[in-house]
Amino acid sequence: RLAREEALARASRAEAQLQAVVSNMVIEGLPDGVLVVDSDYVVQAANPAAHMMLGSDSEVTPHAFSIDDDPAWFQLAQLVQLTLVDGPVDAAEVTLRHGDRQVSRLQVRTERTPALGEMARPMCVMFLQDLREMEARLRTEKLAAMGRMSAAVAHEIRNPLAAISQANALLAEDLQQPVHQRLASMVRQNAERLGHIVDDVLDVVRVEQSGESAAGRDEVELDAQAA
Repeated sequence: RLAREEALARASRAEAQLQAVVSNMVIEGLPDGVLVVDSDYVVQAANPAAHMMLGSDSEVTPHAFSIDDDPAWFQLAQLVQLTLVDGPVDAAEVTLRHGDRQVSRLQVRTERTPALGEMARPMCVMFLQDLREMEARLRTEKLAAMGRMSAAVAHEIRNPLAAISQANALLAEDLQQPVHQRLASMVRQNAERLGHIVDDVLDVVRVEQSGESAAGRDEVELDAQAA
């Protein structure tokens, strides 16, 4: 029985260790920043994205540091205090100013961990998102939606326009009076003009979708390099 209990305990510890490893791998690879801060403002854990968003390298933000070490992080320290006293913050916009370096704009969401045990204290978990990347993604998504709508409208115009052109061509074959022939010619010319407009719209949509998507990716990459 004792051996069975020891085996179960070892299996439980191994499972817990595996879960911890997987969780760490997920957090380390997240594009969003994650900070775990205690009530003394000491950062107990921070993933690489969080280090990048704080706007400094490992010399300025070493493995152990406090969120109140840098005046630029003052708003983050305020959110830590607010979270530990009043509860989680759903979404707050924070501006980090690093002297003469580029300003970072972040959207921050916080959670408060429960205090486990008599001596334990709750901690503040902060989730940081770069607003520039969010805005770039939103612009790309908006352009894609507009492109899809424009393409759909263009196709809806093209189909009846083709039917109008065909019907007009059939009618023109039987027209004898010059005035009727001129009217049929006007219909044909304007149908062709609308057809060219539809083609131009579809071409522009395709170009803008590919160009803006590439521009959005370049902007995000440049922002990351500048940070």
